[in-house]
Amino acid sequence: MNNKKNTFLTLILLILSLSINAQQASSLFVNYEGTGYTGSGLTKSMKLSSQTVGSTHSENFTLNNNIITVGKSGLYKISMSCGVTGSNINAQELKYRFYVNNAEVYSLSYSAIPASGVAEFQKQLNIGDVITVAVSKNFDFPNNSGQNTVILNRIGT
Repeated sequence: MNNKKNTFLTLILLILSLSINAQQASSLFVNYEGTGYTGSGLTKSMKLSSQTVGSTHSENFTLNNNIITVGKSGLYKISMSCGVTGSNINAQELKYRFYVNNAEVYSLSYSAIPASGVAEFQKQLNIGDVITVAVSKNFDFPNNSGQNTVILNRIGT
């Protein structure tokens, strides 16, 4: 009888441990915001000037000169927007470009961007990865426009 009881208690503890680990993995998000762009021409980097970390413990994410440095490895749901919505997405031929360590790892063109203007995807990121986000349009858009948001939401290890 004690073996069955011990096995049952061990199983309960294992389930609780897995549940706690899953909650910890999804409890981290980092929100970046800014206005405008840097660069010239049809593709420009997003200006990001503020960082908000939502977590049960502090992380080492940094924002320096519009460059994000990842502070915790894991699988992330990444959202980005620049304030362009609705029919303006197609009219401006909007395209998002997401770079990790200077390599483009994701892009989304206007025909696939939802009317909300928010692009979302999942990506495994490692501690120390360097992230930049760029926007392309079909005209040389002003550097002082655009309400930029990038959100990194850790959804797994």
